[in-house]
Amino acid sequence: MIMAALPHDFPRRATAARNLGRVSLGIADTFTRALRHLCDLEQCTWADGLVAMITALFARYLGSADVAIAVVCGGAPLLVRVDAAGDMTVRELLRHAHRAMEMAGPPNKGCQISVLLDIGDSLLPATLAADMSIHVDVDRLDGWLAFDGSVFRRATAERVASHFADVVIHATRDPDQAIDSLEVEPLERRIGDVVEWNRTDRVLDHAGCLVHESITARAQSMPDAIAVIAAGRALSYAELERQSRALARLLREHGAEAEVPIGVCARRSPEVVVACLGILRAGATYLPLDPSYPSARLDLMIADAGVRIVLIEPGARLAAPPQVKVIPLTPDLFAGDGPLDAAVAPENLAYIMYTSGSTGVPKGVMVTHAAICNTLAWMQDAYPLHVGDLVAHKTSIM
Repeated sequence: MIMAALPHDFPRRATAARNLGRVSLGIADTFTRALRHLCDLEQCTWADGLVAMITALFARYLGSADVAIAVVCGGAPLLVRVDAAGDMTVRELLRHAHRAMEMAGPPNKGCQISVLLDIGDSLLPATLAADMSIHVDVDRLDGWLAFDGSVFRRATAERVASHFADVVIHATRDPDQAIDSLEVEPLERRIGDVVEWNRTDRVLDHAGCLVHESITARAQSMPDAIAVIAAGRALSYAELERQSRALARLLREHGAEAEVPIGVCARRSPEVVVACLGILRAGATYLPLDPSYPSARLDLMIADAGVRIVLIEPGARLAAPPQVKVIPLTPDLFAGDGPLDAAVAPENLAYIMYTSGSTGVPKGVMVTHAAICNTLAWMQDAYPLHVGDLVAHKTSIM
């Protein structure tokens, strides 16, 4: 069987020469004595103990309970395979390692080993090579870890050596614990990995704002700039601001307030943009209703979301229930002006989008103002767009 090998930092090249390096294991004599004492208690040899410690570590690295170790101890090399199930205790692993050593035989030609263990600085056969090997004294854990620098960084080898020391320390302190609970990272290193490396919080412009506030800001700074172009028609930011405010006033008169879902049943057009923006200014939540959807899907979305009002383009067909007020999207809705925007928080819903329902009943995904603004702020920070830039629209309104 070809065994799993430790993942490499660099791809192996067929013609690359081996670039051997070594790092110290650095394990105190206290833990050497502790491991020897534990081996004596379990009636295991020093080699058994070393095989068990290496197995516990490499089983975690490889994500496999089956670890292949080439062991050289003064004689011919042996291929040792230890079954290291995660719920096995350290004591049980020692006994498994002992049985595996008794059953070990010479490595088969072409067999890939996970790691090599050299006890007593043996003369290694030229045909026996491993990307990583652990060398220890015959009675002490004083030794080093050798590695092939053409496939591993030195930092990786140093970390493996540190992990091996951690396994020995924690295994000897509590041999009745399961091997998958052995700590292989000191607390300060875990903090560095989990906290410091994951410190991705950043202050982004407009993050945590309301969607329509961004339009208002642009309307104030560039009122005559084109905001929407569709079907040969265009709206400036000033016009978009005025029309959406007028619609918001009308919607509030019909009971629109924070997180009240309002349907928009229309095809792509400037009116759809005005409708969505007007709903947000009224403090409500818009629900896209594609006129081309089957009536059963539209009925489900309206009922499931608890829609009270639907804005619909002239000519579109929608069999809305009696309790739902249907308002045609005609020009008179956008006439006049409206009051200031309704009070709404970034945590309030901006829109609801339904899944396809291909794996069951369609489900409404609720998206807040904060989520939209944070995403757009990140996108602008990572891939900034400027006046005059063109980009393919990848997110449909519906």
